[in-house]
Amino acid sequence: MVLFYLSSQVQGQSNQLSTNVTEILAKQVSITNNDSNINIVRLNHIVRENAHYIVYFILGLLVMNASRNGIISLLISVFYGISDEIHQMFVPGRGAEVQDVLHDSVGAAMGILVFIVFLRVIQKFRKEKQIC
Repeated sequence: MVLFYLSSQVQGQSNQLSTNVTEILAKQVSITNNDSNINIVRLNHIVRENAHYIVYFILGLLVMNASRNGIISLLISVFYGISDEIHQMFVPGRGAEVQDVLHDSVGAAMGILVFIVFLRVIQKFRKEKQIC
């Protein structure tokens, strides 16, 4: 629902949200580094691109937790990424981008991979605990 809501925002709303996040990040960097000269437009572009990775990383984790199958989780996540881009074609000022589907897919794949590694570490820990 969160992804659908974010994709439903018209271009101005979406850009304002990412600009707000960018300004918060810039203020934090300025607090820690007084000499920083931050290009807000460039940083905003970076924030918008990384948002795809982050939200789909979370989606990958959640779908993997529900299905416990990496292939199915990846297919569901990629399918949602494609449908999300199609949905954006009907939102004023937004459009479908193949590159965004690629970013989404990589984010989901990383989330799934992290879940698998974390699950294996827990299983190994439990197995070692039983031996002792």
